[in-house]
Amino acid sequence: MNLNFVFTMGLKESNELLVGKLSLLDGKELIGSWPATSGLAGYQTEDHFWVRGKGLIPRTIKGKRDYTVDVKGRYPSALKGIEGMAYRIFPDPIRQVGPGGGLRSEVMIHRDANWPGSSGCIVLRIDEPAYKVFNDLVWKVAGKFDDVPLDVIYFDV
Repeated sequence: MNLNFVFTMGLKESNELLVGKLSLLDGKELIGSWPATSGLAGYQTEDHFWVRGKGLIPRTIKGKRDYTVDVKGRYPSALKGIEGMAYRIFPDPIRQVGPGGGLRSEVMIHRDANWPGSSGCIVLRIDEPAYKVFNDLVWKVAGKFDDVPLDVIYFDV
């Protein structure tokens, strides 16, 4: 198996929440795809990558900023906004040194439980029963791995 998560989303200035998708692939074969977002409405452009508590997860830069998702250690959380299983994204923290850089920490994949958008996590815009199906699929397909690579890809809309 050659598993990979891919989060894609179009970026633009907007006061409405932008939604993309999180896909799980085995090579080029699509295993599943779910509506997902990162950041809060009004904080979903490249200028907001390093805005803590509001901005979106920074894009993948191959060889410089590569992500993995810990699929072995699913984290139950009662935190408002998560309220269920979450998958940590590594490295943690995410940092970029120099002008325009910053630090992001505790970034995860989880269900968007009660607030539209996230504080930098990738959140699935699905209800609780659908999230259980997502969890079961991830555990079934990726359960024999410790982590699965994640590509974060943005495009202009």
